[in-house]
Amino acid sequence: MMEKEDPEDKHHRKAQFLIYKTLKQVDQVIVKKSSRPSWLRLRICKLKIRIGKKLLKLRKTILVNMVKTKMGVCKHVMGHLKNFKRLFRVGGRHGGAAIGHLPQPLFT
Repeated sequence: MMEKEDPEDKHHRKAQFLIYKTLKQVDQVIVKKSSRPSWLRLRICKLKIRIGKKLLKLRKTILVNMVKTKMGVCKHVMGHLKNFKRLFRVGGRHGGAAIGHLPQPLFT
């Protein structure tokens, strides 16, 4: 007859197996990473940095252009609003604007 295995021994063997399995996976990852040349990794890193800098510069340029465009549109709209105010203003320093001096209709 087989003797029953001690639960503590069973737990210990299971823990050893899991440790062995984890170490084996780590070794496989290290072998995969070390198989790639370090110069290639360095070039990829530099390329990422260059691309990142270019994207940052492009983003800043776009934001600056958007601000300039908004300011130009605001100035344009404000100019039109000033013209409308002058057009519809009655009285004032120069005796009124165009609306104040419109001719009366002939037929009422």
